[in-house]
Amino acid sequence: MNRDLPAAAALGTLALLLGACGPLVTAPSHFPPLPAPADNQLTSARLELGKKLFYDKRLSRTREVSCASCHLRENAFADPRSVSVGVQGRTAARNAPALANLARSTTFFWDGGVKTLEQQAIGPITNPLEDGHDDGGGRRTCCR
Repeated sequence: MNRDLPAAAALGTLALLLGACGPLVTAPSHFPPLPAPADNQLTSARLELGKKLFYDKRLSRTREVSCASCHLRENAFADPRSVSVGVQGRTAARNAPALANLARSTTFFWDGGVKTLEQQAIGPITNPLEDGHDDGGGRRTCCR
């Protein structure tokens, strides 16, 4: 699998945060620019790829869930269930948080466990309860 996919998934998350489901809007001129790593700047092509990956079930080991399976657009990209359901009906310890107003966040996940969207994108893909690309021994089965 292309090693740029986690970064693209991160951009997909950012795209959703910026309103990529509709037309992109520019921030007021007095707002600081959105943070982005030098090697992962926001572009229209990356936004489009990220949006596609956000809805693509092929990123899960069993091809049955996507980011959008739990981050539901109609619920502010959150999961209304008390716990989210991943591959093979496996349940997580908590539900998927809302993806709103996060473009300038400095921590992600419920526990603030990662500091960048690029790091965040890898978490669900490799979590055996979510997208399932981990063999249970901490070894990734994708994104190499």
